[in-house]
Amino acid sequence: MESARTRFRPILMTTVALIAGLLPLALALEPGSAVRASLGAVVIGGLLTSLALTLFIVPIVYLRLAPEQLAEPLEIGGGQARQAGAEA
Repeated sequence: MESARTRFRPILMTTVALIAGLLPLALALEPGSAVRASLGAVVIGGLLTSLALTLFIVPIVYLRLAPEQLAEPLEIGGGQARQAGAEA
């Protein structure tokens, strides 16, 4: 959940920049570019879908499936090594 908060702005800025760059392709403003308009629309749709999945859907599903793991502190290195070092 922390990563969604941390990475929100860079992901959003990258997506908006890519969509702004693909808008001329999707709008088919030049003659003969109607063939490529569908490609632009599909890429923009994929970017928006991946944005929603990355920042909203995946963290929500993770919170629903693993709430007890977030409540407990993560122990790195195992507790047995610390106990053995404390006894010596």
